[in-house]
Amino acid sequence: LGLVLEDALRMIENATKVSDYMVRDPVCAHFWQPVSLVRQRMLTNSFSYLPVQNKEGQWCLVSDLGVAKYLQGQSNNKRKKRLATPLGEAVETGEIALLPAKPLNDETLIDHALKDFDGKPILVSRRNSETQLVGILTAFDLL
Repeated sequence: LGLVLEDALRMIENATKVSDYMVRDPVCAHFWQPVSLVRQRMLTNSFSYLPVQNKEGQWCLVSDLGVAKYLQGQSNNKRKKRLATPLGEAVETGEIALLPAKPLNDETLIDHALKDFDGKPILVSRRNSETQLVGILTAFDLL
């Protein structure tokens, strides 16, 4: 019943823009946060990616796979040290790679967004500002 109602509401609203489907105010990672907090946010929310702004101000993605590779296969002491390491330090040393994110503005049509969709989340910014993140769009949001 819930799915039928959701589909009916989408037809009535005539939702055609990214802003109609995106999750507003996404949970983000920050370079000053320890890897343990980034990991905890991913686990708590069942996220595979978190947006993070690099030193140049561009929005990128940190993946659960990147964090897992960084933490696994380490002795207990080294794992504890890595969990306490700030994300920015792990990125700077190249031990956690940031993935490029596809940025779109909130007025982009869904049809256009889906043309180049590669499965990674799309980061949504305001029309006139690429640095102001206002939402995130995943395949799950479009189901």
